[in-house]
Order: sequence, then structure tokens, then C-alpha cells
Amino acid sequence: MRTILSILLLGLFFACTNQSPENPDDFTLINGEKIPVLHLDQIPDSATTVGLSALFEDVLIIPLETSEKCLIRNWDTYLTDESLFLATQTGRLGPVHLMEFDLKGNYLRDFGRGGKGPGEHTGYMLDGVRVHQDQDIVFARFNGYPYENHLFKPDGSFVDDVKCPFDLNSGTYLINQELFLTTGTSYGRPTYKRDSVLITWHNKDGNTIQNLPRHNYLSDKTMGFSPIGGSKSAYQYQGKWYFHFPGEDTLYWVDELAYGPHMLMKPGKDAIQVNQIVEPREVIGRSVIGDFIEDERYWRYRKQIVTKCEVNEYSPGQWGGMWDFDYSFVFIEKESRKAHNLRFKDDLLGIIPWKQMLYGFVWDDGSHFYMVIGALDLIEWIDQGLEENKIPQDALQKIKALRSQISEDSNPVLFIFEERDKYNL
Repeated sequence: MRTILSILLLGLFFACTNQSPENPDDFTLINGEKIPVLHLDQIPDSATTVGLSALFEDVLIIPLETSEKCLIRNWDTYLTDESLFLATQTGRLGPVHLMEFDLKGNYLRDFGRGGKGPGEHTGYMLDGVRVHQDQDIVFARFNGYPYENHLFKPDGSFVDDVKCPFDLNSGTYLINQELFLTTGTSYGRPTYKRDSVLITWHNKDGNTIQNLPRHNYLSDKTMGFSPIGGSKSAYQYQGKWYFHFPGEDTLYWVDELAYGPHMLMKPGKDAIQVNQIVEPREVIGRSVIGDFIEDERYWRYRKQIVTKCEVNEYSPGQWGGMWDFDYSFVFIEKESRKAHNLRFKDDLLGIIPWKQMLYGFVWDDGSHFYMVIGALDLIEWIDQGLEENKIPQDALQKIKALRSQISEDSNPVLFIFEERDKYNL
């Protein structure tokens, strides 16, 4: 492990000093490999508003089944190629009810239940769920204290639980049923083990196999406010895991116990400089990266611009308070490196407000763009759109059909956006 880490750190050092002579603006050399460099400071500062039709050619509308066995009051969702996983709270901070629906909206099955026995959980939120079809396994993470990581068969039957090497981490991910990754936090000062490690590899009993440490954080002797800088990004692409962490300029790939740099990011002056002492007001108007992901054509991420930072020091060196963000979506063409900073308006259905698209628009590892919207909101938006004649003619029949299917007591509706082969940007 020490040898691997030394090689990687040496490569990162040379990456900072030597650039590829072929295209120094776009690539760098690390251990003889060409690694892309994204100059995020060259991306347009302000977002351009475009219609959804520039990216998508259609919208699949799926009302979720409403019955006693699957009543939904709030939701965390995760979309796969074949189904939607949705978790809803069963009471005031009670254990969440994790369900699976097919892509016709039919309730299929539960995964786990509230309790403290095998296959049961006390978590009051769902932190993530992924279907690993190659291993015939579903991995669900329930957010409580401690986090509860459970393995299920696709039919919902419980297989095993997975322990973590440290508490209050920022995520656990499955490589195979004997090897897992748990990521650390992004606090400015390393108070606990979770604050000084990026990734820990471990087995299902929580025993550490190897670590990838953080490279950049403040000394615990330093006082003053240091922004956290958002949360890490994690995704799967072409059989590997990829991670980006606040305060790191490197996007890492992970393939079982091997890892290395996949990309270097140059955030620019408008980005929050994580792990530096600043006044809280200095982060207003500056940006952080969220939900970074890629497919064959694009890198994309959610650009989060800080609009509020009202924080106080509740203990020496520890700060907390209220943050708020404004969002846009950055798409970078892999081939040309042309970047687009975008917001969207609904010219496909004519009913979804821009704020819903700003905050409710999500994507998964498979490049599915989707939203889950409550029936009450939809009824209001549809009725207003019909009254004001704002619904496009070719969507009118679809929207009227949706309105006839839902009532104030209905479960929410899933919208899946079908991408164009080529974006019109």
C-alpha cells in the first residue's frame, strides 16, 4: 500500500510540473498516461436558459401506484434501467419504507423494514441504493446513527449487513460482496479519522484493507472559518468507480484495490477555496462542484453558487449555521471541450416551473434524467397551464391524460426525460 501511494503522490507531483506537449491546455501526464485537465474557470459565469427540447425529445410520464401498501409522504429516489427505488418516512423520524416500482408505476416489493433485527433498519432517511446486476445484489444505505448498510437479493430478501470502519462517514459503496469503499468527510480540520481519509477499502465486517488519505486540509492549530466546499461526487462508469472530493483537484478512479487519477480540475478564482481561512461573507457568490458525472459524450455537474452563509463558531475551530445555494447545470463536450452553463425552461410539457427544474432535476449513473413530483403540485401546474393555454399542442393530450389519472390523494409522478442523440446547444 505504501509503495502504491508513493507512486501516486509522485505522479501527482509531476502532474503539477509537467504537461503534455501535445495539448498542454487540455491534458497532463501522470506516470506516462494522458490525463484530461478541466479548466472550470473558462466556463461561462452566467447560465444560459434553454428549453428542455434542446436536450430531450420526449418525456415518459409514470404515475406511481397509490394503495395502502405503498403510501408516500416524502421521498428519496434512485432510478435504474428497470425500476425506481423510493424511500418515504413512516412517521416522525421513523425508519423509512424502501420500495421498488416498475417503470409502469406498479409497486413491486419492499426492501427491509423498521426494527433492529436482521434485515431491519432504524434509519430515518435513505442515503443511497444501487442495483449491481452483475452480482445479483441490491445495496441499500440507511441514514441513521450508525449508518446501516444492507445487502439484498433483487427479490427483496435480506442477505447481509455491512459494517463501516468509522462512523459519520459520507458514503459506502460496493465493489463486490467481500470488498467495499467508505469515503471520509470534507471538514477543514482533521479531528477524527473520517476527516483525514478520502477512501477506506474494507471488508463487510468493517476491517480496513487500505486507505487513500486526504492530501489537503488545515492544521488543527489553525483558527478561523474554513468552508466545507460541498459534498463528494461518486459514480460508476465503464466498470469502475469514480470519486471527486472537496478540496482535491483530482478525480480518482477505483477498480477493486487499484486506484489512480482520472482527471485534474482547475476550479478558477470564483470557486470556493476549500481548506483556507476566510471570512464567511467571502464565500457569497462563489461556487462549488456537485453531482459530477460523465457518459460517452459529456462531463457534467451541478454548479452550486453560494447565496447565503450565516455561520457561527460553536466550538473552537468548529463552525455551523445556514447555507443556501443557487444552481445551474454545466455540460462539457468531451471531444471539443466546449462548455455550456445551463438552466432550463419547460417547452416540452409547459407545466414544470423553472424552480422545480433547478432543484428537482436529477440524474443517475446510467445518464437517466428524471424528476419525481408530488400530485398536489402537478394538479396546480396543469390546471394553470390549461387555463393560460401554455401547454404545447403536441403535449396537450398527454397532460390531460395525466390530469385525469391523479387526485390530491395520489402518490407522486415519475418523469423520465429521453435524451436526444445530439443536443441542440
